[in-house]
Amino acid sequence: MSQFRGIKITKNISLDDITFKDIQILLHIHRRPFATYEELAELTQIPKTTVYDIVQKLQPAFWVSAIPNLRNLGLTTYDIFSEVNSLPNLHYLEKMGRTHPYIYYFARIYGKITGIYFQFRSPIGSGNNLELLFRELKFQNKIESFSFLHFSKPFNITPFDLRYWSPENYSWNFEWKKWFQISITEDFSNISIKNQKFNVKSWIQRRDIALLNKLVVNARRPNTKLKEQLREQNYDINDSTLSRRRKKLETEVISGYKVQIDPKLFDIVNTVLIWGYGPEEELKRIHHRTILHPVPFYSVFNYEKFTLYWYLHLPTHQLSDLLHILQEKLYELHFVYVDYPKAEVFSFDPDGFNEEVHEWNQSTDFIVHDVLRKINEEK
Repeated sequence: MSQFRGIKITKNISLDDITFKDIQILLHIHRRPFATYEELAELTQIPKTTVYDIVQKLQPAFWVSAIPNLRNLGLTTYDIFSEVNSLPNLHYLEKMGRTHPYIYYFARIYGKITGIYFQFRSPIGSGNNLELLFRELKFQNKIESFSFLHFSKPFNITPFDLRYWSPENYSWNFEWKKWFQISITEDFSNISIKNQKFNVKSWIQRRDIALLNKLVVNARRPNTKLKEQLREQNYDINDSTLSRRRKKLETEVISGYKVQIDPKLFDIVNTVLIWGYGPEEELKRIHHRTILHPVPFYSVFNYEKFTLYWYLHLPTHQLSDLLHILQEKLYELHFVYVDYPKAEVFSFDPDGFNEEVHEWNQSTDFIVHDVLRKINEEK
């Protein structure tokens, strides 16, 4: 597995450090992720030198992240909930997460299932091998059980919207009851997430995947900094090539950019994963409401026929209101607390892509046996 894959998600800045001017700057960066210091100064009527100081102060609290189009890359998302009942097994599973070439995210979970939640960004069609991996882990008594979720549609991801945050009273001006009452057209066919299809695997190289990783982590960094960081990974790219490859990534791979904000700054102390089963038409309405009227909290939503999946960062009282409403609308509701502060996030592994055949490695050895062998060799 390539080095440099881990992404730090914990930041060191407190709400006490945030001023009204800081909120103004964040609001404008939220709307225009690549706004220059001059543009931010003009928009906020704050001196450019002050804007610069504010942005530097806020750097630990926000970052601009590229949104990769997984389907164009030939990848898809698999979510696995594993029930683990002992601390040694938890440590083993976490080691497995750090070792796996297609891991994206893992965190300990508590509630309906206590154990570890894994999310993989794996080649389309590799689900059987991932399932085999967890069957093998169960056979070895590393997990008690596991649940496997996969959705054919892309996830609808929305970032925090600070327009709903009130700095005067440190609270969010948002009501779930009113949101669920928003009328949604029954003609769902007119609502879609537009993503143009490209055969990215025919041209992408490992150096492009490494560059994409840098843009996912923080796309506001100048190309000179990106070039320097890529050189540390033994990808020596000149200025014109980097600009050209970045442009191609933005045309065919990157769906857009979102501003990520440290949730603790704005009373977002709960990270939860909700899933359940309900009427398909009701789930469609919720799904399209998240597209047409995004909630102001970080939200990852999907559904497939009668199955709902919703990953959220939100305040305690907002969570209570949401669960009460969903309990009335669903046949069955499941809920786990996600230990986000200790979660681990990973970028794409360039070594998983074979440039000669223009394909991701989805062999059983690569996805299952090599991973288990590496863990056991580390003991």
